Amino acid sequence: MVLLFAQFVVTSPWPFGTTDTWQRFIMLSFMVMAAAFVLFVIRFAERRFPRGEAVLWTALAIGAAALFATPHSWLGPMLNLLALSWSLLYIGACFLSIGLTWRSNRLDHIVLHIVNALTVVAAVHDLMTYLGILLGNVYYITLTSHFQMVGMALVLAWNFVANMRRIEGFNDELTAKIETAREELALTLHQQHEVILANTRLAERVSLSHNLHDGMGGTLVNSIAMLEHAPQNLPADRFLSVLKELRDELRVIIDTAADDPTGGQSLAEWIAPLRRRQTLACESRDIDCVWNLTGLEDCHLAAARSLDLVRILQEGLTNVLKHSQASRVVIDLHRRGETLSLAIQDNGVGFDAASEAPVPGTGLRSMRARAGRLGGTLDTRSRRGETVLALHVPAAYRRIAAPLA
Repeated sequence: MVLLFAQFVVTSPWPFGTTDTWQRFIMLSFMVMAAAFVLFVIRFAERRFPRGEAVLWTALAIGAAALFATPHSWLGPMLNLLALSWSLLYIGACFLSIGLTWRSNRLDHIVLHIVNALTVVAAVHDLMTYLGILLGNVYYITLTSHFQMVGMALVLAWNFVANMRRIEGFNDELTAKIETAREELALTLHQQHEVILANTRLAERVSLSHNLHDGMGGTLVNSIAMLEHAPQNLPADRFLSVLKELRDELRVIIDTAADDPTGGQSLAEWIAPLRRRQTLACESRDIDCVWNLTGLEDCHLAAARSLDLVRILQEGLTNVLKHSQASRVVIDLHRRGETLSLAIQDNGVGFDAASEAPVPGTGLRSMRARAGRLGGTLDTRSRRGETVLALHVPAAYRRIAAPLA
C-alpha cells in the first residue's frame, strides 16, 4: 500500500527509466494489495476457499503478465481495465468482510465494518473520478486507506492481546491442573505404599503361620504320634529331646525371618536334622523310612529357598505319619544339572487326588505355595497301596569354594 500511494508524492520515475515502467509497477502493487486484502478478509473471518484462492492468485499472475507484455500504445486501456477490475475486486472484498461477520457482535468486527464502509465509499468515488465520470482531481482513498490500515492494525493487536490472555489463562489453568494431578498422584502413591506395606505384613504373617504349621506343628504331631503309639516304651529323655526339637524349629524360623541371602549351609546340612527326627518318628510307628539323597553336599540355596524345600519335605512326611497307614516310605531327593527333584512315596491306603484338589487342606496349600515361590511344580498321584508326592524345581544353586589351606 505504501508503494501504491507513493505515486502521489514522487516527482520522477526513479528507479525506473521510463514513466511506462513506473505505471506498470504501481498497477502491479495495487493488484498485489487487492489480492492480499481479499486473503486477509477470508482468514480473518476464519474461512477457507481453496479453489477461490487458487483462482485469485492465477488471475494475479495473468494480470501481471498481461501488464508487462502490453505495448505502449495499448498501455492506457490496459491500465484502465486492470484498475477497474481490481478496484471492483477490492470493493467486493470489503462487502465480503461485512457479509461474513455481519451478525457478529464482536468489537473487532464492528471496527472493521466501519472502516470497510468508509473505504467502499471512497473507492467508488475515486474510481468514478479516475474513469472521468466525476469531474475533479481529488481522491479520498489516500485518506480512508490510512483509517483502514489503522483499523486493521488495531483489530490484529486486539486479537493478539486476547489470544495472549487466553494463553496465559490456559497456562494458569494447566498449572492448576498439574498441581492437582501432582497432589492426586502423591495421594495415590501414598495409598499404594500403604497397600504394599499391608500386603507385606500380611505375607509375613502368612509365611510365619506356614512355618509354624509345617515346622513346630509337624514336630508336635510326630511327638504326639509317638506318645499315642507306645507311651510306655518312650524313654524319659525323649521328652527333653522333643523340647529341643521345638527349640531348633523356632530358631530356624527366627533365622529365616532375618533373611540370610547367602545360604551358608548346604542343602544336605539343612536336611540332616529333619532326616534324623523323621526317621525316629517313622521307627516309632513301625514305618520303614528309606532316604536316597544325592548331589546335595555342594548345593547351596538361599536360606528362604532351603527352608521352603525342607518344609515341603517335612509336611509330606507328616502327612504320611498322620494319614497313610503305610509300612514303608521312600524319600528320593537329588540334583541333576540345574534341577532339584524330590519324591516321597509310601505304600499306604492312598486318597482320592481328584476330590482333594478342589479343596486342599492347610498343609497341601502351604506346600503348593512354597513350590510356587521356588518356581517349581508340585504333583500328587495316589491309589491304594501307593501315593507319590513329586516336586521339581530349578536349583539355582552356587558352589562354595573350599578355603585355602
